[in-house]
Amino acid sequence: MEDKAASTAHTQQAPKTATDSVLEAMLALIQEGGLEPGDKLPSEGQMALDFGASRGTVRETVRALSQLGVLNVGNGRRAEVAAFTGEKLAVLIDHAVRTSQVTVVQTWDFRQTLEIRVARLAALRRDETDIADMRAETEHMKAAIGDTDELTEADIRLHLVWARAARNPLYLVNMESLKTVMRRTGPIGWAALGGQDMIREHILTHEDLTDAIAERRSEDAVQLMTRHFEVARAALYDSGLA
Repeated sequence: MEDKAASTAHTQQAPKTATDSVLEAMLALIQEGGLEPGDKLPSEGQMALDFGASRGTVRETVRALSQLGVLNVGNGRRAEVAAFTGEKLAVLIDHAVRTSQVTVVQTWDFRQTLEIRVARLAALRRDETDIADMRAETEHMKAAIGDTDELTEADIRLHLVWARAARNPLYLVNMESLKTVMRRTGPIGWAALGGQDMIREHILTHEDLTDAIAERRSEDAVQLMTRHFEVARAALYDSGLA
């Protein structure tokens, strides 16, 4: 009986705090009020009156929603609805990798699954702006041979354009969430390819993949993305990161 009672007590929800109530009210204000990214919320004083809460509780809730990426806040300005991005997730994923809760290989497994689907959808849904941006980033990659930091940044931007071209915001957000890990591991992976000829060959795969997406050759895009990850994964293993 005691064990059952302890289990029941453990599963009971904690009492709702004033901050919980204000958070729910603030989210309802945004969602039911049809507010969109960039729209401003009422002042903290007005929300305190509307929600029947202290100004300090409202300020604490605004800060919490800002840390979650729901709101943008600035000194002397009213909070506004934030755009949906992967920036906050990037901090969490990098923290998970640095504290050995997630391995680099696991992030690559996730990316491979995600980006193979991205390649197929991008080939079906891309527009002319996407194509122009893809080609620009492949040229940046060619120009950055010899500078692995710049090469990594151009590579990240290209992968984000591919994700954007898939026309599913969740793919783009998830790719954005991996930027910090990619920025740390990218230079090591490029260096581990084994010289500039191998780097040029890997960049050519990116260029071929861009061509396949531009020409709506979805099956070729999937095969090229798969090859990209096979080569990159081997380089990570050689570098000792994986």
